[in-house]
Amino acid sequence: MDNSVKQKSTKKNRIQDVLKHIAKHPLETMISDWHWKAALFSALFRTPVFLIAYHKQGLSIALTAGLIQFCFRTIFGGIGGSIIQKFSKVEPPWHATMTVPIFLTVVSHLIEYTIQVIFDGYYGTNMAQKAIIASVTISVMSALFNLFVMRQGVLLVKDDNQQSIWKDFSYIPRLVFDFVMIPSRNIYKRLSQKQYLTAVFVALMQSLVTGIIATILRGPSNPTQHLKWGYWTGAIVFALTVIAVSILAFSASRKYSGIEALGD
Repeated sequence: MDNSVKQKSTKKNRIQDVLKHIAKHPLETMISDWHWKAALFSALFRTPVFLIAYHKQGLSIALTAGLIQFCFRTIFGGIGGSIIQKFSKVEPPWHATMTVPIFLTVVSHLIEYTIQVIFDGYYGTNMAQKAIIASVTISVMSALFNLFVMRQGVLLVKDDNQQSIWKDFSYIPRLVFDFVMIPSRNIYKRLSQKQYLTAVFVALMQSLVTGIIATILRGPSNPTQHLKWGYWTGAIVFALTVIAVSILAFSASRKYSGIEALGD
């Protein structure tokens, strides 16, 4: 009986079943299950990006761009949060990790880019591309982070626990640390399993991707200088990763030594 229950639960949480549920119940996803916590965070974190991007165009234009983004992110952030919460129950987790960020980023930024192009056309500005690049980066990272924390039972709405947002806030610092440490822990795991080439590859790819993102965010105005910025950003990330993996290895060795001492 336990096996049948487990199989039923696994089937229910398959990615295709979640997709079918969303397709069959779009109003439930967009309205009934609108995720107010995700909407709040999305609006608060995304609005400053557009305020900064448009600040040289004048205060009124910057505030208008920020207000438009706040309204858009409040609406779509709640819908995106609802989708992410549904996908947070998918097994295995990597199915959701490889699907949700791409889906939400493509859909939201097609709409967002259209809005900003119309905005630029009306005000005679040309900042849509720069603002959207920064926004895309934030979208991917926030989708991954939201998936991660929701799987830990944080930032959920209409769940059994009905946890307050203030209780969620108390868990955020630790979860941010755990989220940032995922690559380093993965690398340490590979090293422990003597998968040295894979560990090195993961470390290099993490540094490379970070460097590329840093270069893109700096913009195309001075390619040589921004390539240097990207290179040093990637190098610093690589160095920090090595330090983090070393600390994990040291902590594991101390723990193992303590267990051996107790055994003696």
